[in-house]
Amino acid sequence: MAHPDKFLMAGVMGWPVMHSRSPMMHNYWMEQQGLAGTYVFLESNPVSWNQRLEHYIH
Repeated sequence: MAHPDKFLMAGVMGWPVMHSRSPMMHNYWMEQQGLAGTYVFLESNPVSWNQRLEHYIH
């Protein structure tokens, strides 16, 4: 069930990650389901993962 008052954001995190087809597939699915949101690349060097996770969560 779509919630028009919510914008969903999800992503695939890794290093490297730009080769992933996940955003293409998930964005297509979200559009087909009428969900407002996006699925993005979250490219992050493993050395800085803890810092990145803190940034994305907060």
